[in-house]
Amino acid sequence: MAWSTVLVYRGEFLLQLAGVAVQTVALFAVWRALFAADPGGEMAGLSWEQMKAYLFVAFLTGTLLSGFTDGQIAIRVLDGSVALDLVRPIDYQLARFAESVGYLVGELFVVAVMGSVLLVAFGGCRFPTPPRPGCSCSVCSRWCR
Repeated sequence: MAWSTVLVYRGEFLLQLAGVAVQTVALFAVWRALFAADPGGEMAGLSWEQMKAYLFVAFLTGTLLSGFTDGQIAIRVLDGSVALDLVRPIDYQLARFAESVGYLVGELFVVAVMGSVLLVAFGGCRFPTPPRPGCSCSVCSRWCR
């Protein structure tokens, strides 16, 4: 049902997609300009390659955790239909989770398209190497050398 809502409101979806695209490209461009202006090529111990990876992960998580479901709940509260949802013989949280999974289909499409465009436009992204055996997380891999 949620994916069909995205398809019905294509204009809103495409407008939000354009907003995400402009915001993300602007963010990458600002950081690239800041790193280009710094003669050392590093800011606060981060290189441009590391910052690109950070910005890319921030874009992915921000897009996948967007406010489609939050907006739908807010609309339900404002028009009073949340009261009807609560008296139905289904689990309210499970129903909202299923709705979120439906929106995830559209969000995965956005992430795939925009992520590909970002990687091509800004010269790819080198992700961190996996931790060495014996380390439980990538954070401690720095000290496990």
